[in-house]
Amino acid sequence: MKKPGLTMASAGVIIMFLWCVYIETTILDAALIFAFLILVPLLLEEIIQSPENNRAEQWIWNVMIGYLPFSGAGMLAASLPPGQKAGSWALLWLFFTLLIAFGGLMRLLGRGWFPVHETIIDIGLIYIAAGGVWFVLASGGMQPYTSQIHAVHFHYAGFVLLVLIGLFGRWLSAYKKTGTGRPYHVLGIGLALGPLFILNGSYQHFFGFLVTAGYVLLLVWLCLWWLWCSVEFKMWPKMALRIASLLLILTMGLSIMYRLGLEVNTYWLGVGSMTKWHGTFNAFVFSWLAVAAWRSIHPVKGYTYTNFPVSRLRIRGSSDHGSGWGGRHLYAEGLIHDLSSYQSVRFDPEGVQAEVRRFLEKTTDYKMGMTVRWRRGLNFIVVLIQRLRQRAGVNRIDLSSYLEVEGEVVPVHEGKDGRKNVKAWVRKNIDTNETMLTNYYSSHHHRGKTFINTAYPLPVGVITVVQILVNDGDGGLILSSSSKADRRGDEGVYLSFGNWTLRTFLCADFHVKTEHPGRLQGCYKIKLGRAALLNISYRIEKKENHLKLG
Repeated sequence: MKKPGLTMASAGVIIMFLWCVYIETTILDAALIFAFLILVPLLLEEIIQSPENNRAEQWIWNVMIGYLPFSGAGMLAASLPPGQKAGSWALLWLFFTLLIAFGGLMRLLGRGWFPVHETIIDIGLIYIAAGGVWFVLASGGMQPYTSQIHAVHFHYAGFVLLVLIGLFGRWLSAYKKTGTGRPYHVLGIGLALGPLFILNGSYQHFFGFLVTAGYVLLLVWLCLWWLWCSVEFKMWPKMALRIASLLLILTMGLSIMYRLGLEVNTYWLGVGSMTKWHGTFNAFVFSWLAVAAWRSIHPVKGYTYTNFPVSRLRIRGSSDHGSGWGGRHLYAEGLIHDLSSYQSVRFDPEGVQAEVRRFLEKTTDYKMGMTVRWRRGLNFIVVLIQRLRQRAGVNRIDLSSYLEVEGEVVPVHEGKDGRKNVKAWVRKNIDTNETMLTNYYSSHHHRGKTFINTAYPLPVGVITVVQILVNDGDGGLILSSSSKADRRGDEGVYLSFGNWTLRTFLCADFHVKTEHPGRLQGCYKIKLGRAALLNISYRIEKKENHLKLG
């Protein structure tokens, strides 16, 4: 099925038409069912666009394909009087929304907070679960009218609106070619927080008025921005977006009048009238026109995140390369076969000094000394690492002193690791010949760029450091996991469990440069923001020099 969301939404239109003909309903019930049957599958399909993406997006796509029975359960719950039966059917819809929210959360954790427009979409995916909770409460008979209003609020202001804002961000980022910009960040974050503040403010008079006024101003800003940008679209989405924007401005004006009436005790516009006009036009006219318009515009995702290979190796004993993963019939000299294959806008192989290049391409010709320094107050991490290594049967390493090590590059069976052209960099203590550290280097290509893909196996998962090569401007080289300004790249430090990959807030950079012929300096830093957590200093020498490291 090429477009399952559109196909199922079309079936939903027919089902809803028959339901409205034969079942007596209220505006709130109809608004919820309209979201269940039509808006949710259309927006989920537009978010993912293709199932051949990362694990979180595959999850959401598969959940969307199986949505029809759950939406039918939600429709039954809305049709029945509040009580045990209705609440039981509503639980099935809640279960579906929790599956969506889990996919949105894992999508967010796998990518990080940037780009902001994708984060806004993920927040919308999470909000729909709050709508599911309120729907269960309404169907179960717990303050049914108020709970039902909150259910509609989170399905529309929480889910539908935020997804539309995220789709607008995708288009804006592609149109500007430099990202969405700070004004969009302010607008998007404000509207993403709006559903929570509106919910809290509904129980407080003056605070509620201020929150409503601020939220309405942000929505008017959004509508004016859509009107301004609509000149770039074709006739149908242009007209649909203009009508939707003007209508939203009108209905938001009703919201301000309603809240103002509460403040001055003038109830000329009651809850019933607000539900009739504000709810009807926003749910059935604005939402439909805006969703149809943005599906017609179809802004393409700028980048697919966490879509890179992850090592299958785990620590289950000694890290020595004789443990069964080494490719004995293969031979390797360096961590990188050819530096030229990593050429990009940020890296020119010709700008790298010959000694640095030789170290990366013929790593086995060098020995090194290393000094490990942890940030003050983080010594407990050293103790934790030692215990994990001992429990996994890996040799103890003194992480607080100077070590002289000799490296060996060993090819790894692709069937064992799962990635291509994997090389293990095994570093042994020169004095005792014990294996101290082993990292597993590979590479992958994505969107025309080549990334270094380094695995650090754990007993129950793996840390993956994805880096690009960057010139330091002085003949040296930086292996950087820091993202570009537009955040379109795989760079980062990731933690994987099974098929799920999460992006951490850490940054790992390795800077190597020439000190003098035959000797290099290296510095490996792990940072959290601008704070350095770990600093490993290297003195690297060619083996034939036979100079004492220190």
